[in-house]
Amino acid sequence: MTLTFLPLIRQATGRIINVCSAASRNAVPGIASYCISKAGIRMFSACLRRELYGTGITIHDITPGGFETNLSNLSRMRTMFMKPFQRCTEDQLKFYGGNIARYVLKVLASKPYFSRKLICVAEAMEHALCAKFPEREYHVGLDMHLFYTPLSLLPDFVGDWLFGWVKPYGVQLTEIQQSLKLDRRRA
Repeated sequence: MTLTFLPLIRQATGRIINVCSAASRNAVPGIASYCISKAGIRMFSACLRRELYGTGITIHDITPGGFETNLSNLSRMRTMFMKPFQRCTEDQLKFYGGNIARYVLKVLASKPYFSRKLICVAEAMEHALCAKFPEREYHVGLDMHLFYTPLSLLPDFVGDWLFGWVKPYGVQLTEIQQSLKLDRRRA
């Protein structure tokens, strides 16, 4: 979409604003595809910023932490998370369906870091669009400021230690694996 409208943005000397996620800065077990897609948005912004340097067009990222939205609805998230397990081989199911699945579902259920103040994201977008001197990146949400941003600045081994305890291998079958096995037998 950005590339399609880039000629018009060049004519207007406009601004490009992309929305990433806290997951664009930190690898989280069990949601690799989400982290990769959000990191891709950040890198796309960085490449555009350098390609368009000196043209008057500026590129800005909004990077929110966890916010309560329709996307963060527990039932919807659980369904989205469970869907890939239905295509897994037995070996993949044994490896990924244990501690990683338990960890992700526990985090999804607890949602301690999800903010209800979506206005913060809207205010960051407004500032990025309208301010005379907008920031290059807006970190939005308490969890973004207190956890995700500091964690992304530390050496990788710290994040590996914090998130790596979820070791998936050598685990007993979980409820997820058992329910999927039942579904496969019925099919």
